[in-house]
Amino acid sequence: MEVREGTPLYPKPSPKGWAATFSKLQKAKPRYAKFRFLKMAIFHLNESNISRSDGRSVVACAAYRACEKLEDYTFGKTQDYTRKKGLEYKSIYAPEHTNEKLLDRQTLWNEVEKKEFNADGSMKANARLAKEYTCALPHELTDQERIKIVDDFCRDFVKKHNVIVDACIHAPHDHDDETDNKNYHVHIMFTTRLVNEKGELGKKQRTFNDDGPQILKDSRATFANVVNTALENAGLEERIDHRSYKDQGLDFLEATAHEGHEVTALRRQGIDTEISLKNDAIKAKNLEAAREYQQVIKGLDQEIFVPSRLEDQIAALEKELRLTAAEEQQLLAELAKLDREEELRQEQLTQQIDNAYDNFIEQQAQYIEFAQRFYDYDYHTNKRFEELDKQLEKSQKWLSKQHGFYYSGGVFYDNYHHQRIDVSTPYYFTTH
Repeated sequence: MEVREGTPLYPKPSPKGWAATFSKLQKAKPRYAKFRFLKMAIFHLNESNISRSDGRSVVACAAYRACEKLEDYTFGKTQDYTRKKGLEYKSIYAPEHTNEKLLDRQTLWNEVEKKEFNADGSMKANARLAKEYTCALPHELTDQERIKIVDDFCRDFVKKHNVIVDACIHAPHDHDDETDNKNYHVHIMFTTRLVNEKGELGKKQRTFNDDGPQILKDSRATFANVVNTALENAGLEERIDHRSYKDQGLDFLEATAHEGHEVTALRRQGIDTEISLKNDAIKAKNLEAAREYQQVIKGLDQEIFVPSRLEDQIAALEKELRLTAAEEQQLLAELAKLDREEELRQEQLTQQIDNAYDNFIEQQAQYIEFAQRFYDYDYHTNKRFEELDKQLEKSQKWLSKQHGFYYSGGVFYDNYHHQRIDVSTPYYFTTH
């Protein structure tokens, strides 16, 4: 939150006192119009790779995000997520000359998988199948306004990079107390291969590797611009800023770490993790820093003052929130008890995380060994079949050139007397 124009200076209240004070200031807005608060919405655009080396299937990812049932031809598996809830919108965006078949979700992502095989038919174990942006969408907007944000951003992205984009908007989970049922977001998967002149998936889009950081920076700026345009058109004061706290001149704030779907799922179950606890601590620290920042507003060329009535309101609120000595002692005792319980829970959680990590490393090593043996076995089997096919072809040619005998049921016969005979066959002779 940024304070504009006349900014009141007043004693720092407790957390509850701050919320109450802010509420009072908002209600007093018609009378004290000089005190204007500009609300800042939260910006989030996270980039990730969907790679075969991570054991991922791009068909499974697409099915999950679109809540569909898709057939994965590469692994011979049905990916069925039709029971998953929360899908609000889905669409595929592509250059105008794209082959129509690639506008079908199952065809598109199976074609992406198919492209990542070697010339000899073996699988590229380290192939990067697709990339993905996960972006937060303003809950203040309507469904159609959020869809327009996604449409505008994706069409611009396709035009810039000549790739195919598959976007799915997800609504908040039911009864999501962690985000107050406001976690609208979009998954934007896009191919790492260009659409060639024939409308098919062609060569890799090398700029994603060569200019990856700059493309991400441009995408964040474009997404922020599209969202802010939608907020402005809707008559809302909220805005988002894709820049870092440092670039915004708020370098006293610390950025939180991306939590991901696993940590978020644990949060919903009331389970803390090292990442979530650290983020909570950062948020509390940032809140305290923001409160202090409000006390020192730089660059104002007008006198800062506090109306006497507002001072009286703040004093009354502080008096209501003041604790007695007994209440303060009881609160301190409860906090000390919570600290002890939290410390014990952290020790237990740390041990669980260590055990889970060790187990993961062991299972990952087993999987790598199994995958290597599987690919080696498959490769040698195919080679053996090729050798047998060549031997059979040569054997058929050799038989066609022989006269006076023929081959039937595993035995050579004399053409004239129809009697079994012994024939000296070449070393490569092979039968069906």
